[in-house]
Amino acid sequence: MLKRTISGVIGGLLIVTAVIFDHSVLVLLNVLISFVCICAIYELFTAININKLILITIPSLIFAGAYPLLSNVLLSQSLVYVYTLYMFIYILFFNKKITLKEFMISYAMTLLITCSLKLFIDIRSSGGELGSFYVILAMMLSWMPD
Repeated sequence: MLKRTISGVIGGLLIVTAVIFDHSVLVLLNVLISFVCICAIYELFTAININKLILITIPSLIFAGAYPLLSNVLLSQSLVYVYTLYMFIYILFFNKKITLKEFMISYAMTLLITCSLKLFIDIRSSGGELGSFYVILAMMLSWMPD
């Protein structure tokens, strides 16, 4: 219960910070989302005990950190393709070190977490003047059940 409370307080502070500085520092939300993605991926890899596999962990953390920072669609799509290509080349050559189940969990969850959290940035960008309000609404709706 304490962890959820701390998570909620930190999340609330991040939301307030992003809203206050949204119009003056546009990249702040991108950096915060990037940081959250890196933390989430590292926590996931630690939970499924593959954080010792450096050749999967480091590229996944780089992808999770870089993808929210890219606003150009071509660059972000290229990063997804390069990451996917790398991961599938990895499983072809190092399939003895990791099970297919662990590989698919790590690959799919990295893409899912990173791409879904980047949607907060897309919501802010497409919302115009009310973009910050839409981000707050989306975050509150996802955290309210907790």
